[in-house]
Amino acid sequence: MANKSRYLAVTTKLRSISSAFLSEADYQKMLDLPDVDALVKFLKQHSVYQLDSDFATSAAESEKLLKKVVFQRQARILPFLLNDDLKFVQMLLRRSEIEYLKQIIRAIHTGKELNIFDFESQSYFEVKDFSDLLTSNSLEALLKKLQSTSYASILAPYIKAQKKHMLFYLETELDRFYFKELLTLVGKLNSEDRAILTGIIGVNIDLLNLQWIYRAKKYYDLSTEPLFNFALAGGDKLNLKKLKELAYANSEKEFLKLMPFVYREDFAGDDLLIESNMERRLYHLFQQKNKKGSVNLSTVIAFLHTSEYEMRDIFTILESKRYGIAAADVKNFLVRYKVS
Repeated sequence: MANKSRYLAVTTKLRSISSAFLSEADYQKMLDLPDVDALVKFLKQHSVYQLDSDFATSAAESEKLLKKVVFQRQARILPFLLNDDLKFVQMLLRRSEIEYLKQIIRAIHTGKELNIFDFESQSYFEVKDFSDLLTSNSLEALLKKLQSTSYASILAPYIKAQKKHMLFYLETELDRFYFKELLTLVGKLNSEDRAILTGIIGVNIDLLNLQWIYRAKKYYDLSTEPLFNFALAGGDKLNLKKLKELAYANSEKEFLKLMPFVYREDFAGDDLLIESNMERRLYHLFQQKNKKGSVNLSTVIAFLHTSEYEMRDIFTILESKRYGIAAADVKNFLVRYKVS
């Protein structure tokens, strides 16, 4: 009863905010629209995305404005959370900070122009000024700007690694930090929330470990030992023994054969489709755990991820309009749209 009382206010608030999520019918209408201007008009009339004319000027500007709406949506929930619940949710939301940091690292590593939006920092982020990071012309310069954060000590050992392996090391270390912190905070939650969220995070860890091994074998030509050493602990179906078997697979065919059957369909297709499949699996898992009438932290987590996935889907549809990609070719890359 005490647990239910704690979440009564937040679930009431969530019901109100969640009613503004786009429906599948809205998704179909957006897919059927002829161009970017029509999409912007539709969103203004039928959603919380009240976007101005700058929205369609570039991919970076579009992403920035969409992300701003998501942050505003998510911020309305935080005042209803206390103590360990709040700390866990704030760490969960720092995924955006880490993913943006990865984008900056990739751009510097590959020597490409930093054509990404100026990310708006949040109170629970460690990085307080992303615009300063965007002026970095080398990974060493970036590291210097990160000295006041946890990220400096995480990234420093790999700055001098071989270039063809460096990006893999840097990205996996950031993910290892994130999930280690997340699992520590999960351990401080009440038993009901701990059981639900440990399972969800375990599936996420499984998928990331599989993706890392798959990508490392395909792109980075890494020896087997690093693949195993960099694997995340805490998976749902993949223990260390199974991870070692996967890391030692001699071919993509053998890798897929050794993979738990439940995940195989997620790894059919190119890298972008694999990413979408993984996110769709997690989205449906959140929805499954967030059963009607549930009064626990999973309700909050499902809302936060739905906000994020809806934003990404809108961005995907926007880019498809910008480049004239047919709706039929876009559907498989949408997380919240049911692919028939």
